[in-house]
Amino acid sequence: NEVIVDFSIDKELAFSFIDSIRNSTEYDIAVYGTGSVYVTSDCDENCAPVVAMKKAGTMDNCVTRVDDLHNIKDLFFKLSVFYKKSNFVYDFEPFTDGWKDYLHNVYTKNGWCEFISKTADKGSCVNIVCEKFSVDMKDVMAFGDGMNDIGMLSSAGYSYAIAGSSPEVISAAEYVTDDVVKSVMSFFGK
Repeated sequence: NEVIVDFSIDKELAFSFIDSIRNSTEYDIAVYGTGSVYVTSDCDENCAPVVAMKKAGTMDNCVTRVDDLHNIKDLFFKLSVFYKKSNFVYDFEPFTDGWKDYLHNVYTKNGWCEFISKTADKGSCVNIVCEKFSVDMKDVMAFGDGMNDIGMLSSAGYSYAIAGSSPEVISAAEYVTDDVVKSVMSFFGK
């Protein structure tokens, strides 16, 4: 229950990003805060962000509907863009290319893409936690399957990419596995 470091997205930058999306009829947006995922009040159970969060199993997060995303008082940790139409070739290049100097694109698949602060990634976080608790990175075992895992996989002493991950993720890891539990048990000789 302690905040060690704040990797939130600058609000003015986030609002510029949000405005670039809200002007389009093809995309929807969700803002991930400290304890809630924020969507616009017109986003019902069938809107793209809610459907995608249900599919991904992230509905444990509290979903809060707001009339205006600019009025959110919470910190912004992740911005997710969702394509409103299904069965369509998704074009997120305007966001991934247009915002790459300002935000870190950590996921682009299955009809949505996600952005976090340019200074944040799991590698930075693991390093900070290890420093706080005096753990050497060579003693860290990490598993990952997404672009946001590359920094963590690159710095961990024992790194495993999940089978089927992108080539970039696999090249950042020392090993590839299709079973996390089996890999951990095997590491400890069980």
